[in-house]
Amino acid sequence: MAGHQQVKGRWRTQYARYGNKGIVVLAILMALTGVALILAGMQQPKAPVILPGGGTGPSRNEQRAGSLQEARKAAKRKSSLTSGCPMLRVPKVALMFLTRGDMPHEASWAAWLRSAEGMVPIDPAQDALCAHKPAPGKCPWANGVRQSPVGPMGQFLYSVYVHSGPDYPGYKANSLFYGREVPNRVQVKWGEHSMVEALRALLREALKDPLNQRFQLLCEYSLPLQSPLLVYQQFIKERKSRLNACNTFDWQEHRTNSSRDRWTPKMLPTVPEVLWRKSSQWVELTRPHAMRIVEDTTVDPVMQKHCSIGYDRKLKRKRDCYSDEHYVPVLMAYLGLDNETTCNGNTMHVSWQSSTGKYLGEHPMSYSTKSVTLGVFLWLRQAGNAESLCNEVSTIRSVGAMFVHQTELRYFDCERAAQLTWDATILEACPLFSRKFGPKTAHLATDLLTSCEPYLGIAPQQGCDLWM
Repeated sequence: MAGHQQVKGRWRTQYARYGNKGIVVLAILMALTGVALILAGMQQPKAPVILPGGGTGPSRNEQRAGSLQEARKAAKRKSSLTSGCPMLRVPKVALMFLTRGDMPHEASWAAWLRSAEGMVPIDPAQDALCAHKPAPGKCPWANGVRQSPVGPMGQFLYSVYVHSGPDYPGYKANSLFYGREVPNRVQVKWGEHSMVEALRALLREALKDPLNQRFQLLCEYSLPLQSPLLVYQQFIKERKSRLNACNTFDWQEHRTNSSRDRWTPKMLPTVPEVLWRKSSQWVELTRPHAMRIVEDTTVDPVMQKHCSIGYDRKLKRKRDCYSDEHYVPVLMAYLGLDNETTCNGNTMHVSWQSSTGKYLGEHPMSYSTKSVTLGVFLWLRQAGNAESLCNEVSTIRSVGAMFVHQTELRYFDCERAAQLTWDATILEACPLFSRKFGPKTAHLATDLLTSCEPYLGIAPQQGCDLWM
């Protein structure tokens, strides 16, 4: 017993002396052992994956690594194809048709658009191919692949929008205008503010496409007077909207000016008489001006309320005010943008006189089948512009050099393209469209527009050697 107590006491003495150090050493040894086991586990071979046929394949980790590596290689290949090659973004002209429904001249418009199929303006082609100088063959779309949206008939230059009557059943599936009707259409009545509402509805829809930069209002009885390439080039290069918002009124003659008589003091204070303007309703607009029209909440309600047809009790006389002729130019004047318009608005040629010279009043002349001739169309181009060379052959011929077909982009000559310029003032005063051509003229109009007449060249069919 005494010996046991002696041993026990000696153990306690030794523990007290070495116990704390032993615990520390033991902890260190255990930690080192754990690290060794972890490293050994990491170096063990991966368990094979048993395949259905009894063989083995790569592990799941190897499969993931392989997929990731392939994805990186594919991304690198794609990047090498498009690096230095920005998107081919062609600005467009929005053709906005305000119609009752049926489109008698659909064949003419389809042929007109088709004649611009695949044509790309040199400016966006330069931006994509010349500014960053991509290596040959590095742009997929330069080999004929369309990378930017195209409009109807496979062309890049125009988009189409239609405002028909809300009760119109719609266009057939094979129609140029199928699916192009704007939503929220209003019932349009001649001479009423509903025509302005329809214009705003068209603009609202067309503005959703950021590529639309110019906006032309047309109707079902409109026809083009120039080729789609010339019309496009002219619009894109012009800096002003084609309408008359300028203060061209002669105050000394205001009592004999019928358009001034359409104003009423009821429009004050928003629209004072000094801001009263009149222009053709068939406006052609820049994108900033189109946005101002859609965003307007000030002038529109005033015009809707006080620009109407009928007896004005305040003026004690009949007052015929047509919003479609006044709203847009008045708004531009109200916003101080009248200097950003052409002051003539001569885009759509309309004749207010009969063939005998008689003034026709509220409705312009309708052209008969006898008017669908080369001579008449050349006259329509020049009508009212004695000093402008609207039929200049050199101008009509030179516009072709401002475009390249998409299949020829691989051979695009940057140096030659840099030397090409277009003087937008040459046709600024010339009409590019005309109306009114009724349904009976439709077949004749298509035949004329697609003919090989060398001095017309509006929508010539394939195979025409116009300038040989």
